[in-house]
Amino acid sequence: MERLIITSKNVELTEDMKAYIDKRLKKIERFSNHINKAEIVVEEQRGRFRAELLLDVNRKFLKAESTSNDFFFVIDELKDKIERQLKKYEGKMKRRKR
Repeated sequence: MERLIITSKNVELTEDMKAYIDKRLKKIERFSNHINKAEIVVEEQRGRFRAELLLDVNRKFLKAESTSNDFFFVIDELKDKIERQLKKYEGKMKRRKR
């Protein structure tokens, strides 16, 4: 992944939080070599965390959202959702090349 952009709204992200995001999103690189950019927006509203991930894969954008009281659960769920979408997209690309 060339670029990872982390944006926060209404919450101060600590270095541990940023490291956790980076660690989790590095794992999705193994599913595709075509990831150009990943942008994640984390915000807190009334004690609940909401995160949105936008992934640029060969000019096709994959999007996932998650909301929960636990920051780490939100990031894990976001990774799982985008992982499923990425596997599906790569499967379609392989079938198209045959």
